[in-house]
Amino acid sequence: MNPRHPLPIHLLVKLFILEPYKLFYESLFFLKRKPLGKENNMILAFRKNIYLLLILGLVIIDQITKSYFGFVKNTGAAFGILQGYNLLLIGIGIIALGFFTYSFHSHRLACSLVISGIIGNLIDRIFLGYVRDFIDLRIWPVFNLADSFAVIGIGLLIVGMLRKK
Repeated sequence: MNPRHPLPIHLLVKLFILEPYKLFYESLFFLKRKPLGKENNMILAFRKNIYLLLILGLVIIDQITKSYFGFVKNTGAAFGILQGYNLLLIGIGIIALGFFTYSFHSHRLACSLVISGIIGNLIDRIFLGYVRDFIDLRIWPVFNLADSFAVIGIGLLIVGMLRKK
């Protein structure tokens, strides 16, 4: 029998502390990554999957906060437009989800945020027939974390496009 060998501490530190920090920093400032050698397959796999974990984590956080806090039922889109057109908004959400999933390779952090926001609101629309909004700043329409994720992601995409010019 071969006993399980634990991962060395330096690899664990690199994998769970340094890599996420580097990914966030490089994604935020749109820096190019250097290709990895074959000896770093674990880190390469981690880089590919960290964004999926980010999306999953943000959707879970969004759904938990919507369940925990009191909310306002929103049957429309931003600023109350398209009230009552739930099927149309579900269709638009699915198309947008496909677009940002297709665009994912170029701006992973930004697209991860947008995809998280779309999925969070689609879950509400499909299963409840409305979106649960709970953040009320009094000077702005009520919104939720999914809306915030999407807006921040779109902002990062715009900054990324402007920096490329």
